[in-house]
Amino acid sequence: MQDENDQVLVEEEEEEEDYDEFADGEYVGQAGLLDMHMRCNMFPPIDSAAREIICEQFRRYWKEQCSREKLLRRINWHLKRCENTKISGLRSFPDHFYEWMLNSCNESLDDAKPKPKWSFPKRKVARIRKNVRQVINRCDMELLSKESYDFLMMHCGFIAHYNHLGFVDHYRGKMSEFVRMLSGKSLPYSGAAQEASRHRGDAKRAREDGNEEYAIYLEREAELLDALSRAAGGPAKGGTYW
Repeated sequence: MQDENDQVLVEEEEEEEDYDEFADGEYVGQAGLLDMHMRCNMFPPIDSAAREIICEQFRRYWKEQCSREKLLRRINWHLKRCENTKISGLRSFPDHFYEWMLNSCNESLDDAKPKPKWSFPKRKVARIRKNVRQVINRCDMELLSKESYDFLMMHCGFIAHYNHLGFVDHYRGKMSEFVRMLSGKSLPYSGAAQEASRHRGDAKRAREDGNEEYAIYLEREAELLDALSRAAGGPAKGGTYW
């Protein structure tokens, strides 16, 4: 077993020799987005030295299409040897890291086609609608999903509050404020119904311009906003918000 571990370290050290061939040139923008994701959505926060190592190794992963196990091993190899971070390694990747990985190490970047830029599936509409109604009906912000948070923070005057946990913490015990934001009763912000109306107008213009994909995206958002407005329009079971 020790011989195998020594061989792994030798392989990693040899691989470092050719890393600079592409380290500064490819996937820079994608790595920047990953770094921003770790800064804004990871709790507890990951320090800058560890983020730099993770981003660099992801860039190498995207370049070489190696396995996820090898990516994790490379990251941990560098973390253990970095004196500027207290993080000595990752046991595994958090679930939300997988969106930064290709579906298969055998796919090329061209074959692994990303989702359409303006993708908003009906099942996503249904999931968010169900989750937010559950939050309101049970008066429990702890039930708010990350997916619902990602949608809400872009609408009705909501802001990110640093991350998902910060958002939940801000509105914990303030269900009436949360519902007023959705319903449009928290001036000067417009509610979900008003935003839905604007989205439909934008969808009509997008379709007239020949952008059918964007039009469908806006219509799906409008459908969800209308549903959230209805969910916020009255008292929940067992109590009132106003």
